[in-house]
Amino acid sequence: MQLSAHLEALTDDELVELLRHRPDLAGAVNGGFGTLAGRAASRASLGRLLLRSDVGMLVAAEALSALGPILVDDLVERVGRADPIGFVEALERLLVRGAAVRDADGRIAAAGQLAELFPHPLGLGRPVASLASHLDVASIRDIAEHLGLRLVATRKAELIDELAAHLGRADVVNDAVADAPDDARELLARMVDARAADLELPSWLLHRWRSTPVDPRVWLVRHGLLLPAPWDRAEMPREVGLVLHGDALVRSFPFHQPPLVTVEGADQGRVDAEAASAAARALGAAEAVLHAVEARPPTLRKDGTLGVRELRKLAKSAGQPDDLVALVVEVLAACGVVTLSASALEADDLAGKWTRLARHERWLVLVRTWTDTDRIPSFALSVGPDGGTRPALEVQHGPFDARSARRDLIEQLARVDAGLAVDFEDAWVNVTWRAPNLWSVPDITPAVTFGWFVREAVTLGLVALDAPTSALRALAAGRLDELREQAVALLPGDQSTFVLQADLTAIALGALAPDVARRLAELADREPAGDAGYRFTEASVRRGFDLGWTATQMRAFLSSHSLAGVPQALDYLIGDVERRYGHLVVHSGTSVVVAVDEATLVEAISNRRTRSLELRQIAPGVAVSPVGPEELIAGLRNAGYLPVGADGTVSIARGEDGEADGGTASLDEDAVLAQLAEDLADEPPTSWFAPTGGRELSDVEAAELVGRLRRGGDPDDAVAPTPVTELRQRVRTLRRRQVRVAFLDGDDYVELIAMLMSADDEWVHLYDPADHQVLSVPYTDLVGLEAIEGPS
Repeated sequence: MQLSAHLEALTDDELVELLRHRPDLAGAVNGGFGTLAGRAASRASLGRLLLRSDVGMLVAAEALSALGPILVDDLVERVGRADPIGFVEALERLLVRGAAVRDADGRIAAAGQLAELFPHPLGLGRPVASLASHLDVASIRDIAEHLGLRLVATRKAELIDELAAHLGRADVVNDAVADAPDDARELLARMVDARAADLELPSWLLHRWRSTPVDPRVWLVRHGLLLPAPWDRAEMPREVGLVLHGDALVRSFPFHQPPLVTVEGADQGRVDAEAASAAARALGAAEAVLHAVEARPPTLRKDGTLGVRELRKLAKSAGQPDDLVALVVEVLAACGVVTLSASALEADDLAGKWTRLARHERWLVLVRTWTDTDRIPSFALSVGPDGGTRPALEVQHGPFDARSARRDLIEQLARVDAGLAVDFEDAWVNVTWRAPNLWSVPDITPAVTFGWFVREAVTLGLVALDAPTSALRALAAGRLDELREQAVALLPGDQSTFVLQADLTAIALGALAPDVARRLAELADREPAGDAGYRFTEASVRRGFDLGWTATQMRAFLSSHSLAGVPQALDYLIGDVERRYGHLVVHSGTSVVVAVDEATLVEAISNRRTRSLELRQIAPGVAVSPVGPEELIAGLRNAGYLPVGADGTVSIARGEDGEADGGTASLDEDAVLAQLAEDLADEPPTSWFAPTGGRELSDVEAAELVGRLRRGGDPDDAVAPTPVTELRQRVRTLRRRQVRVAFLDGDDYVELIAMLMSADDEWVHLYDPADHQVLSVPYTDLVGLEAIEGPS
């Protein structure tokens, strides 16, 4: 049956399911069933479907690629005897989603180019017709002779068909295996056990394979049990593999999703209370990391990544664990709060907007970014295939769709009833069953990736005590108002007061409002343990004077926010720094020092700690130094003095309460959030890219499209552009820009970051910086393309 006729025979409900699971077909609806079938049969569209297919569908698709067309009962006998019902249900899902067709005789086959996506289905090699096509007639007859067969055909194509028919007979293959030398027979057995379709066969042996019966591989090739393949390989023909595998063609596969193992757990209240602590720690870490980045931007490596050493320095500066800082850096970079310059990780303009949000809003930005990013934060500090530790902000290659996999995890955890906890040890088998290809990260097993995502969810406060939180349930259901309410419950409003202690420390009894915390941090140093403690020192108070504070403003600010007034020791410290601040003034140019009182200058010149500055008095109250002004100011301060620059360094004027002149307008939270929704990609726009294949359609949208399809397309609507037309239009806007591109290279799916150099009517030309080569990809092999804004 033609695919177009098969699709037309589906019920409306089945067509709705088809469009919901294959949203990339929506643009073909206006062209009718013929256009829809053409796109559904393409490698690109079927490849997207396989990325979202469950284990049962993948096994059924491989079986059809290897054995179809075939009657369902015969296919079940060969492949699905362990679970006939589950296997047939998987076949039905393939039929409804347009990946398989059934003819009038009841035989089922792979649709379109599906079989091309499985070069070695079920571990089987290619057919004899494919492998023997490059052999000459003499070689084909030589194989038949060694098998004791006489081929009657004369033309090469007919000889190949005749040889294929013989190699598909069990008696011929079994007799050849029985006659094989022990080492050749053992080699075949190992290939069957390992489901290896091919092995290495050096070309020097291949060139003399008819006259060198020494190597077991050569014996197998001479008898047709293996056939030569390109690139110094020998491959077991599919006909031979089907005989040798026999009833063990398919091992036991779970055609139904394994149950998620749960045990009795804590009540929802305890779970949410534990999550509140985790959310507060994560938010505190993010704020501490941002503060550390603002104080000293970490240096990036030449490849734009944040190296392990710099990451650990940042963690030490922020007073946070290395792994938590790695997660926070990845999320902050993904949402744009920090950005990658040419050589450093720096705070972006959005950082100021983010810090001014309420606590629960700042946490929501982190959570929504983590949910939507296509990066894997736990890649940072993980061990790479070479045994080295991966840096942060590394370009992550491969077809892995982190966004979809993460959402699958969230949706499945949200189904766990309140009061139950998940046994996460083997839960990855359940979660990844729905779409194992989504979890296929190069060099990393699905179990490891699953563990990373769970750990990140725990760190952010979405999972606690092995159970989903109320916030996760709201997030999974898309109930944003409820999610905001849960965020407020997890992270109540900020505090505006703190306790000043006699030991020159300040303790916040809760998280401080961003504005209060920022102003307090100008006068005191954050304690390494987190953002609840601050310490006043001579250097920190001097920093306040440098920023334009006056002693009166400092005392007014501290008095208005302290629960118990300003301790005498702190008042004395402010007064002492005020008396000494500015007694020495450093001029630029010749580094001239002017003293308010000559005694201070004489003392500074004679101080042993200023000898390296080479101060020399040239007049009463005036000295010069050969070092630059900045170095001179730093040297004098290290010696215990508090000089200021004479170039307007302390020109920041402040109001009576310590705010900059003019004050700060009251924050319009709604306006800021609206801006963040745009700038931080709270709802990122849908991009036409391979892993997701476009936004999933709702039932209502799919039903409307089905109605239009039944009408043969809506004449009032323009015919939707083909994928190639869409890509050509997009390519015109992306020339000379960095892009993420996905394409099919023969039997392989390739995804990489490249520079789009140019394009013509048929080809897109890309520069791959990793391999330093130009790639030319035909439009028909492109699966997806999107711009990269800045380093990935």
